[in-house]
Amino acid sequence: MFAFLSWAGFEACTSLGEETADPKRNIPRALVGSIVLTGILYVGVMFAETIGFGTDDRGIAAFTSAESALSTLAGQYIGTWFALVIAFTAAAAAFAGALSSSAAASRLCFALARDGFGPRRLARTHPRTHAPVPALRSTGVIGVLLCAAVWAAGTSAFDTYYWFATVGVLCLLVAYAVAGAGVIAFTLSGRGGIPRWEVVVPLAAIAYLVFVFTEQSTGQEAPYSYFPWIAGVWCLAGAAIVVLAPERAQRIGDSLRAEQADAADADPVQPAPADQSPGTPSPHPVQPTGLSS
Repeated sequence: MFAFLSWAGFEACTSLGEETADPKRNIPRALVGSIVLTGILYVGVMFAETIGFGTDDRGIAAFTSAESALSTLAGQYIGTWFALVIAFTAAAAAFAGALSSSAAASRLCFALARDGFGPRRLARTHPRTHAPVPALRSTGVIGVLLCAAVWAAGTSAFDTYYWFATVGVLCLLVAYAVAGAGVIAFTLSGRGGIPRWEVVVPLAAIAYLVFVFTEQSTGQEAPYSYFPWIAGVWCLAGAAIVVLAPERAQRIGDSLRAEQADAADADPVQPAPADQSPGTPSPHPVQPTGLSS
């Protein structure tokens, strides 16, 4: 679960596709870059923490009980001042994560409302920046209310983070599994030209996701034993909406296919002007369309 908790969110950049210039090129680059760079960072940091605490029983116990492993190591090996620097950096990273989550959630709410799934007010954008301001405000208010509720209940910051993160990751496990099922269906359809034997990759991924979800759902103490049920109810609610209101789901699917077709029609290779040699950048670059940040 900790590994998924660390990786969760790498796909958040896809929610900004409508606000990105040349999203078919830049979004895949952002996805691959985030996976590679964060992978190197996580492996390096985890190695440093493991060596810093030690691999004996005492070190492992100290590692698992530390609420801020890097701050603890910084204070132990360098000094309090550096532990404070690490703590401030962690707080800044948490704030950046909150901004990223708010941006992704608001764009999803905006897209759903625009396609008729949700209040039409959430589909409005700012007249100058074209940012989905009502959706941003709504998701921000909900987040503040949730945080205020757990604070009023006397929950520590550490527990609050892990409570929300655990529920979110459990939902992401289901989302990743559904995406894997979609890859399998697309591969077997033969429309993408992907060799059918490659379905073993998403099949193995789904099997591992089921294993992680099962491990996190069994043998847990309260309140962690409640979180799989919360995530399950949330995911089942989404599935029920698709089943009970298929026309709305169909409308969203048609909208996505229409956007894909429009993007494909907008990408044909244009012949170079008579006064421009092939390969020379055009003096009239294509402007990005969609939402603007």
